[in-house]
Amino acid sequence: MVLSAQSELQTQYPDLAVEIAEIKDPSEIGKYALVLILPSLVVNEKLVCRVGLRQRAFSAQGRGPHLAA
Repeated sequence: MVLSAQSELQTQYPDLAVEIAEIKDPSEIGKYALVLILPSLVVNEKLVCRVGLRQRAFSAQGRGPHLAA
């Protein structure tokens, strides 16, 4: 998910500098997400994507697997 988002951003903004960090500390994760088991994407201290939301968005556009809400 993260590498896909990075690829999309770098296609749109080729000069964009991207730093990716994996956070494993539950207390740090809890600052952004209520559910610790779902991969999430935080940009500039703001939760912008959870894996379930991205999959539903792709399904609505006819891209990717169709998932129940």
